[in-house]
Amino acid sequence: MKSINDVMNEVVESATLAGKNVLNELKSRGPAYTVHDELNDNKCVGTMLDVCGGASISLDGRSKLVKVIKKNIPFMNNEWSGNNRSWIMYKGVLDYKLIIITSLCRQEMSVNVAECKAAIKTLKDYGYDGIEVSSWID
Repeated sequence: MKSINDVMNEVVESATLAGKNVLNELKSRGPAYTVHDELNDNKCVGTMLDVCGGASISLDGRSKLVKVIKKNIPFMNNEWSGNNRSWIMYKGVLDYKLIIITSLCRQEMSVNVAECKAAIKTLKDYGYDGIEVSSWID
């Protein structure tokens, strides 16, 4: 059985690949939105590939993944984190949150959601459950 560090490295790799695929699709399609400055005669000041937004993974505190991370990963600065802080788990108000930090560092919501969905698929392939995507528009 793979260690939790190896599983999480695979999670980050799958999330990165999914995010790159969605980003490439967005770039090939072109901008979906224009940004206007209402204080300057509604002048167009830029474009966006998608709405700005983020996504994280919500974890049931009783889930196997939370227990394995808490048992095997040191707790520092109010969080558990992986190699080079490629992922972070922290205790939220109602549940735990898992943030996957890919090399893309994009603000397009669809990229962030795709990364989380790929991460969840990889985690479920290893038998972890009690996991769902949370997303928001900035």
